[in-house]
Amino acid sequence: ERRVPWRVGAWAVAAIAAGLPYPLYMQRALNRDPVLAVWNAQNVTPSPPLWDWTLSYGLVLVLAVLGSVVAAQRGAGGWLLLGWGAVTLVGMYLPLPLQRRLSLGLGVALGLLAGLGWWRLRARLRPRSRGPAYGLVVAFCALTPLFLVLMAVLAALGGSLWFYLSGAEWAVLTWLREEGHPDAVVLCEPRLGLFVPAWAGQPVVYGHPFETVDAVRRRAQVEAFFAGEMTQDEQQTFLQENHVKYVIGVRRMEIGGWRLMLESGDIRVYEIESSQ
Repeated sequence: ERRVPWRVGAWAVAAIAAGLPYPLYMQRALNRDPVLAVWNAQNVTPSPPLWDWTLSYGLVLVLAVLGSVVAAQRGAGGWLLLGWGAVTLVGMYLPLPLQRRLSLGLGVALGLLAGLGWWRLRARLRPRSRGPAYGLVVAFCALTPLFLVLMAVLAALGGSLWFYLSGAEWAVLTWLREEGHPDAVVLCEPRLGLFVPAWAGQPVVYGHPFETVDAVRRRAQVEAFFAGEMTQDEQQTFLQENHVKYVIGVRRMEIGGWRLMLESGDIRVYEIESSQ
């Protein structure tokens, strides 16, 4: 309209100003809080090699390249899709710690571009060839999601421990949820530590590999504790430093100041007295 849209610009500035305090606060907290600073330092998700993305998207990517030509001819709407894909691809390889997370939404842009590419290709096919071609396109585009679903199903059928909790483990989690102190720190083996916060609610010394602060060191300490590689004094120091209230293990531990609270199958829950 050959005029500056001042009103639209003012609303845009207002929206940015309203949303800006949150990321500024988060950045300040990550820099000043020692716990969050350590967590942020290990919160690294690099993007895989470009050929990995190429194989993952497969035929969708091929059709998206063709669709990019169509989008460039369609004006503003097409250029929006092209810009979306281009900005995301650049962001995925910027020197930032969260490269892979910047890929969220890339499949939407590539999927829309692939749809444009398919319709351009379909228009050039003979009517009799369109049905079989459509079936092949769907089949090849479904390879990646089908592979992911199949791997998950095979892992579940194979009895992977990450998919199941034993009856004894479930009894322990139920006891912690219903009888345990909600804020008590729990020390248990790494696998069970992944489930305790979700199903019982208590924090653990080591749980999620990405969300546990200083995860590599803490996992090594937990494994050393249960493997009997620590002396009793080292165990005592470790428990005190982490303010542990409950210890869950598969072997009997006869240690002074520990009280057996639950025995379920081969798993035992001990409560450490506050003086410890």
